[in-house]
Amino acid sequence: MWQLSWPMPEAAAIEAAKSSESLRAEALARCEGWHDPIPAIISAAPPDLLSGYPAFDRAPAQAPQDVCPAWGPASIATLAGDAAHCMSPFKGQGANQALLDGLALAESLYRHLSPSRRHWLKALDRSLPRPDSLPPDSGAREISQRVAQALRAFEAEMTERTRAKVTLSHDAVKELHRPEFLLPAFHVRRKGLGGAKAEAHVHSLRRAGVGAAAAGDPAQLDRLERLAFGLDPLPSPSLTSDPSSPA
Repeated sequence: MWQLSWPMPEAAAIEAAKSSESLRAEALARCEGWHDPIPAIISAAPPDLLSGYPAFDRAPAQAPQDVCPAWGPASIATLAGDAAHCMSPFKGQGANQALLDGLALAESLYRHLSPSRRHWLKALDRSLPRPDSLPPDSGAREISQRVAQALRAFEAEMTERTRAKVTLSHDAVKELHRPEFLLPAFHVRRKGLGGAKAEAHVHSLRRAGVGAAAAGDPAQLDRLERLAFGLDPLPSPSLTSDPSSPA
């Protein structure tokens, strides 16, 4: 399985997603000049196994009232999951936070609508608000008010919990789609792998042609490993035909 993503205008993304062949054409155009076997893999993918779609995110809610601003504090409706905090897939948090939303919502309703104090003392988070127990003979108006309180409490917890996740996912979009993200030296700086000395070594490897494209010959893998870790001296350029290819 392979996956590609790239930033593009919404209208163009919708157009590209209309068919598998338009997706393939866009992917090949984006990967033009990449080393083998990447273009070959894209070209060989069966059309019925190609799929794609536009992905969106938005700024995180800063306060509970940002989740459903037009509904008001007495509303007995709410939002959860992507509807409340849509985020890019690049931190793997969209589905995780939606599952936690379901737990938080159920817990909040349980705490606010339980007829007995002893039930809400079992809540997982003892810091959550605990209203007075709901009388068994409560009418529809009081129950509706309790539901609204439960939803506002849920939205407050959800907003606080997801704000950082949405921000990190948004930042990951910019980070992963920078042109220099394909360069090994960028990752040396990004991850702090040895500082300037390691970065200089990466540049030396690339000048010698040691990169991803050089691994096409299994017989050379052991030698490439020794070169990469500085166990053997670097040869004169070049071990590959295109040392500028992304490694």
